Amino acid sequence: YRHVAELTSDFAYAFRLASDGSFEAEWITDAFDRIVGYSPAHFAAPRGLLELVHPDDRPGVQRSVELLLAGHSNVIEFRVVRGDGEVRWLRNQARPEWDEATNRVMRVLGAAQDITAQKQAEEEARQHQAALLHMARLSTMGELTAQLAHELNQPLCAIVGNAQTAQRLLTTDPPDVAETRAALDDVVTHGNRAADIIRRLRDFLRLQQPQP
Repeated sequence: YRHVAELTSDFAYAFRLASDGSFEAEWITDAFDRIVGYSPAHFAAPRGLLELVHPDDRPGVQRSVELLLAGHSNVIEFRVVRGDGEVRWLRNQARPEWDEATNRVMRVLGAAQDITAQKQAEEEARQHQAALLHMARLSTMGELTAQLAHELNQPLCAIVGNAQTAQRLLTTDPPDVAETRAALDDVVTHGNRAADIIRRLRDFLRLQQPQP
């Protein structure tokens, strides 16, 4: 298994579980030192392993260890902090070997892959997608603003025109009350039209079913 693992995974390992619950490393492939930047001696105990793990990912790794001790295989992705401070992502797959005689886990076999490049590519793709969505929102807002200005321009012009007409009619002697009232009625009508345009825009932004 070890010889095969050296050819097919970034690094692999085998731990033997002592009766006191501590781990003893049976073997770890040479790639461990290259990827993690530490000697395999750090795998001698769970505490040594957790010291390599990024603080934010330690609870998840601890749960993974508990699952292994309970006899459950699992796969987990987590970050490690190398000796030089560089952060790398690992994808770890581990399987426990159960001892029926003692009714406990006697050994854990596992393999870990360095997926840092994959994670970086995913993050770059996420940032690129976010930038595209931002540009799309800006473009949409520009189109909505132009459309809104066009839609509101007509009722606003009508409101101003009718208000000016009402002002002029009130200066006549005697004031033309009937025409003034008609002009003010038009102001109300076009004011309601402008308000309705804004209401329909708000309904559209709320993703409600539009009413033609």
